[in-house]
Amino acid sequence: MYISFGFDALFLTSVEKRKLEGDQPHYQCMKGSSEFTARIKEYNVRKRSPYMHIPTEFCQSNALFQNTTMTLTGPSGKSCPVSLRICNGGKTLYACITRGWHDFFSSNKLKVGDVCIFQLDRSKSDSNSIAIDVRVL
Repeated sequence: MYISFGFDALFLTSVEKRKLEGDQPHYQCMKGSSEFTARIKEYNVRKRSPYMHIPTEFCQSNALFQNTTMTLTGPSGKSCPVSLRICNGGKTLYACITRGWHDFFSSNKLKVGDVCIFQLDRSKSDSNSIAIDVRVL
């Protein structure tokens, strides 16, 4: 992207572009927190292979270091089983919600721009499954 000022063109990085457009980061998580906030992006709700990134800080704070099953409960009250996938991105690990994510965002009518708070519910979690309540702001 560039912005033209007469004959000059200024090329922007993606971070600079977000700042200029007033866009917020995709997700936010405080270190040691049992919740994170995510803004729904286009790739989160696309028809083919939608997914949701989970912040590394959230995984580290809550000992989520392996592939597992999670249950997301959204504003509709419907619970959806989803897969948590830990992926190797070269020198770093990252996590995504994959299988089941489409059913979750569809049943809760999530759309691009929605801001969601994902809150770990320890009272419903056990060694076999992790429960997360999701609120839409």
